[in-house]
Amino acid sequence: MNKLRKLTVVSLAHRFKNIPYDTLIQDLGVSTVREVEDILIDTIYSGLVQGKLDQKSRCFVVKYAVGRDTRHEDIDDMIQKLSNWKAQSAEICEKINTILTLAEKQEEEEWTREENIRSMMAARAGERGKGFASGAASLRSGEDFAMYAEAGPRRGAPSKQRMHSMGRKGRM
Repeated sequence: MNKLRKLTVVSLAHRFKNIPYDTLIQDLGVSTVREVEDILIDTIYSGLVQGKLDQKSRCFVVKYAVGRDTRHEDIDDMIQKLSNWKAQSAEICEKINTILTLAEKQEEEEWTREENIRSMMAARAGERGKGFASGAASLRSGEDFAMYAEAGPRRGAPSKQRMHSMGRKGRM
């Protein structure tokens, strides 16, 4: 009799997430709330269900229930639930693929943008280098360069030998 009552609790737990004590009293064939709670505690300790006894609301809150043998009446409901799950999964996969395609497109656009910036920077650096080289060449050929060459190293600058012995922090 006790085993049948446990199986009744498992069956009810599959149908309802909150099982009122009145329903349990009627389906289990007991007369008191204490008997219902004893059966529920025994069923929980057996590992058949997991849940919480809510004495304030006079119900059993189901968290988990083991599977039972499938009844023929339940097969159509199971097929419907699995079909819904399959449709939702396909929809989610489609959305993920759309997001992935957009991300790949955005990555390629970003890469192209970076390459354009690099080529523009290289072109500008080349233009500046040409201007600097021509300006430096004119300086070297002029009288100003001779004046700087005769002056020697700037005053107060460390010699090469002294630079070598200095730590990195002491160098300019």
